[in-house]
Amino acid sequence: MIKLLRHQWKSYWRSPERGENFVSFIAMALLFLVLSFYAALAGYYLPDLLEKVFPNKPPILLFNSVLLYLIIGSFLFRTFFQGFPAQVVEYYRALPVKRYTLIRILLLKITANIINIAVVIFLIPFTIKAVLPHYSLVASISWFISIVAIELSNGFFTFLIKKKIFDNPTLILPVIIVLILAIVFEFITKSGTAYYTSYLFNSFLNIPLFALLPLFLAAYLYLLNFRWLDKHFYPEDLRIAKKEKLKSYSRYSYLENFGEVGSYIALELKMIFRNKRPRALFYYSLLFFIYPSFVYRQYFEEAKRTYPQPNVTHAVVSDSNLSHNADECVVTFNVLSDNVPKQAHVYISGNNKILGNSIPGSVNLYKDSGSKWTRTFIFKKGTVAYYSFSLGSAVTPALDSTGKPVEKSFISVWNDTTVNTKIAGWKTKPVSTGRYFLIVFWTIFLISYTALMYGQYLFGWEGGY
Repeated sequence: MIKLLRHQWKSYWRSPERGENFVSFIAMALLFLVLSFYAALAGYYLPDLLEKVFPNKPPILLFNSVLLYLIIGSFLFRTFFQGFPAQVVEYYRALPVKRYTLIRILLLKITANIINIAVVIFLIPFTIKAVLPHYSLVASISWFISIVAIELSNGFFTFLIKKKIFDNPTLILPVIIVLILAIVFEFITKSGTAYYTSYLFNSFLNIPLFALLPLFLAAYLYLLNFRWLDKHFYPEDLRIAKKEKLKSYSRYSYLENFGEVGSYIALELKMIFRNKRPRALFYYSLLFFIYPSFVYRQYFEEAKRTYPQPNVTHAVVSDSNLSHNADECVVTFNVLSDNVPKQAHVYISGNNKILGNSIPGSVNLYKDSGSKWTRTFIFKKGTVAYYSFSLGSAVTPALDSTGKPVEKSFISVWNDTTVNTKIAGWKTKPVSTGRYFLIVFWTIFLISYTALMYGQYLFGWEGGY
């Protein structure tokens, strides 16, 4: 087997197309290094991110709780993107090479899949940072081996049933149904799927010997693949070929209304759906059009005017009757304004600690009615308080009737008093135009990239004319 691997390496370097292939080899190698670097960074920083989002739970327990979804997602991804390395042994069939040797090479290619490599690169820093500080070395190694073995089993299982799935796509429905039921069970029950998933994968940490179970599963699926390849070792058995339903593409009657141009369009559509390469490009293009539905809403939300939200938005009932000493006074600030923007709140800032030390957005007023904002404070007698109003930031101050920012006012506190202020308008926060630029950029990119995917092969396909 080692001799065959060396022979493949020599055949690559001695190939007359080596120059062209070498450039693509360098590009793929750089892409692999970049993806490996990102996988390592994700494994290193994911524990910190989980600790910030969920400070009361260990990162490894959170990761274990979603492992079931990750495994199902990996299976679905492998089903559509993991290829068959059958062409690796294509040239050795007529040579005196043992069949078992070629089968081992095929299984080695499946084991050394880029998805499996990425999983290992991700798990190494994650295990060191999230698992090893909380568990023993043996438990950490047991968990690491278990997850790697499960992913290897995932790859072997995908290879085993992928041909059957493409022959009968309904076979993938049970996996999708399991995923949907797991999500539904997560929301309708108290404990949820995550609890039982975490309990299952935590057993590899608590009882390291359980790591033998995923290893046995990987070995069993390896043997099943070996037997299947032994029985189906011919090219027509290994090749995935979907039955062409030309009948559904044979007529485009609605295009006849466009005359000769419509005839050429119908011919082009037939050629697209009858050939593997253009058909695949067509389906990939649809994915690029589905992508905006997940991303654009985020861009639009971030492009809107946003205002700081206070922690407390309702006034305490007893604010007007606050208890205070003889040397203290109760001061109530009332703001009357009919045009406070939706989702915005009125804030007060002043020159002392009670009013936020002139920091906008630190002290909010309470909405008393549709156009009235109020809040009551206690000051020591003799305090001179400078104050101003805003919508929570220095760029959203109160405006007078002429459209200019209202200057700071002051009050000298000697008695209980109420300060009523009428605001003519507010300066609103500018919209983030950079987000709109990204929306336009992604729109142009998605449409143009779809054209490029098809257009780069167009001249070659149409050269026969």
